Amino acid sequence: MPIHIVAEAVSNLPSFPNLLYIFSCLVAAIYFRAWAAGRSNPRDRDMHGRTVLLVGGFTPTGLTILTQLAERGAQVVAITPKLADPLPQLIIPTLRSTSGNELLFAEECDMRSPASIQAFCTQLIKASNGTGTNSEPPRLDAIVFVHEYAHIGTMYGASPSAKETDAEERERRSLGTFLMSTLLLPLLLRAPPERDIRIIDVINPYYAAALTSFDPTTPLKSKTVSISQLEGDRSLRSLIFARHFQRVLNALASPAAPPTDESLKHVPVTPPTDSNISFVTTCPGFSRRETIAPLLGASGKSTLGMLLYMLLYPIIFIFAKSANASAQTPLYTLFMPTAMRSRQEDVPNIKGGNLYRESAVVQLPTQHGMLLMSEESIGRAVWESYEKSVEAWKKREDEEVKAAGLEDQIGNTTAASPSAGSSGKMKES
Repeated sequence: MPIHIVAEAVSNLPSFPNLLYIFSCLVAAIYFRAWAAGRSNPRDRDMHGRTVLLVGGFTPTGLTILTQLAERGAQVVAITPKLADPLPQLIIPTLRSTSGNELLFAEECDMRSPASIQAFCTQLIKASNGTGTNSEPPRLDAIVFVHEYAHIGTMYGASPSAKETDAEERERRSLGTFLMSTLLLPLLLRAPPERDIRIIDVINPYYAAALTSFDPTTPLKSKTVSISQLEGDRSLRSLIFARHFQRVLNALASPAAPPTDESLKHVPVTPPTDSNISFVTTCPGFSRRETIAPLLGASGKSTLGMLLYMLLYPIIFIFAKSANASAQTPLYTLFMPTAMRSRQEDVPNIKGGNLYRESAVVQLPTQHGMLLMSEESIGRAVWESYEKSVEAWKKREDEEVKAAGLEDQIGNTTAASPSAGSSGKMKES
């Protein structure tokens, strides 16, 4: 009986040309899948004794970074909007158990609220080790912003109110990074100059789409432009801000110019100094969960979006990255050596202000893109634009809080009025 089954199966095999065609398709799929996954992180680093602040640590890419840091012994503080959420309550104890690292914590900070960000940063800055003159600021070796990476908005069928909500969300994510970076800057500057500190901002891959329409003073909010331009404007703005932030850090690290003497024939020149704080941006590329799914509307409650995602999943699986693959470039910038500590000349070192993609430094396309990154005036304009937007953001939140408090008072008064009237009638009766 088995012989007959095997003979029947062999006789029904496709012809040799068809087998060759199937084999070629499988090889091509495997090749394109490996190519789309990008380069793996070639670096490794002992993270024991180092503290990392992870913003967006409970996103797919953030969870991968959190797991890798936990396995290497780092102390990680993962930011979450609410500590009562079930995800951090499940993830943190599980990672402590599986990695054997007890230095994993979740702290509450809502990146959509300037008051929450300011309260968290103030509390962190005030924390110190020791007492009196021997007190030291809390150690912070790296800040990783992953919350900006996820795509915002769908490619079809968005209502005007949904587009307005998406625009506000884009602005909040960028302003959250700006506000936390600037508020924590005094803490980072108080660290010893020999300490290697890194700020890593993970951005979406659409930055090239906004090169032609970029205005450093005003974020793109037009309802007539494509979703790729809107996302690209947010990404490009973060890129330019990171480059200008590095200029500020290097200027603070450079020694002051010595006083000049009229009798001297040559004016002494002080060479610029690179800061021990490196602010870099990383682009993981297109991921399945955080780029393609939101773009198709599959990350919400859209039935059409889920159907599209399921129908296209074979193509998405081949050409889009997993969470593990999208975390490779941020991990690469975390594990790269610095110029002061690298012992091999042929090993690339971390360089503040650069954009990293596929574990390598990349430049913006076209001369105009490189001009945007190199012009200090453009970086200053983006910085000032963020400052104005943060002030408006704080004012809006204050007005919303006051309005909510007023509504509560009106609701309490309305709820109390019928009972007062009824009690009066009871007394009259």
